[in-house]
Amino acid sequence: MPLAGWLMLGLTWLSTARAAEPQYRQVKLVDGRVLLVEIEETEAQGLRVRVPQGEMLVSFELLLDMVPITQQQYQQQPPWVVYYDVPPNDAAETLEMLEGIPGVLPQAVNTPGNGIAPTTASAATECDHDVECIALAVAQTPWKWVLTETSGSGSTVLHTKLNTATDRATDTTLASQGRADRWTALHTSLGLRPPSDPPPRASSRGPAASSSLDSRKVVALSFIPLPGVPSLAQSDAGGAALALGVVVPSTLLWVGAVGQTGQSAPEFGVLSFAGYYTVTVLANQVTGLRSLEKRRLQVTAAPTGHGGGALVVGGQL
Repeated sequence: MPLAGWLMLGLTWLSTARAAEPQYRQVKLVDGRVLLVEIEETEAQGLRVRVPQGEMLVSFELLLDMVPITQQQYQQQPPWVVYYDVPPNDAAETLEMLEGIPGVLPQAVNTPGNGIAPTTASAATECDHDVECIALAVAQTPWKWVLTETSGSGSTVLHTKLNTATDRATDTTLASQGRADRWTALHTSLGLRPPSDPPPRASSRGPAASSSLDSRKVVALSFIPLPGVPSLAQSDAGGAALALGVVVPSTLLWVGAVGQTGQSAPEFGVLSFAGYYTVTVLANQVTGLRSLEKRRLQVTAAPTGHGGGALVVGGQL
């Protein structure tokens, strides 16, 4: 619809904005976002709307399509994913505040999920806080905010960009290092009107655990010839037990198969360790990434014909 058409539609809504019945709409924007909003009023620059995250102004220039929805659809909408990469010293505070914004789902840059595969998360991590690079790495995933932070010359700047947008990132400078200013800057960087409520109270937890281990480190740890090391590094005892439960029977099957071929003692020892090591590395990678991704994977050892064995891995991809 041409801009003039949207303006006429806006003038129509202006007369009904104060009606008793709320006006709920699904709004599609040219930057790739699909928002479920409650119309509050029409302004000269656009529509003032309310979303679960707060209040925002949707510019007429961004409007692509709009259809009515029910209040139930509005209330059941999915959260906004904020894919963030900030320095370790600010990670815990940033995570607390993002969690304090209703309808926001923070996701550390090294964490798969929400359409982001482990390899994609690894590539995004290598961007080293470059918001444009990270947004490009996850451009083919469902729309989400990408948030990074840089500091220099005594100031801290938040950089935000939609992974589906082609325009440059938005920079928001923090007025100070105080919690209130970070709370305000985070809302502004996500296109929200800063709330009158104060920021959530600081907790005593340390930096986010998800920032300490990524898929590359999991793969590296998997080569340690001890079952379950990557899962133990993530405090996942269940994953470590699963790795051990795979390695032991698989190794026994392999040793039994090797013993039937009549090698010398040195050859038998080398082949037995090679089988154990191979199974351990594979089991460590599978269970380590399972711990990282929080996905359901079923890993079992199964015998095959001729005295051999097989490692069977199943799950939702």
